[in-house]
Amino acid sequence: MIYYILEALIVGLFITIVWNLFLNQYFGSAAYLQIVSMYWIVKMLFFNVFNLVNGLNMGQTIRDEIDKREEE
Repeated sequence: MIYYILEALIVGLFITIVWNLFLNQYFGSAAYLQIVSMYWIVKMLFFNVFNLVNGLNMGQTIRDEIDKREEE
C-alpha cells in the first residue's frame, strides 16, 4: 500500500497538471490531494491479492523444480 501511495503522489502531479490545463473548464477544479486520493482509491480497488499470492506460490514451485533437477 505504501508503494501505491508513492505512485499516486508522482502520477497525481502529472494528472493535476493535465487537469488544470485542459479538463478544468469542463469538470471544475480539483486539488492535488483530491486527485492523489482518487488515484490511490482506484489502485486499491483494482489491487488483486489473489494474483500476488499466486505469483509467490509460482516462485516457490520454480524453486522446487530447480531443486528436483539438481538432485537428479
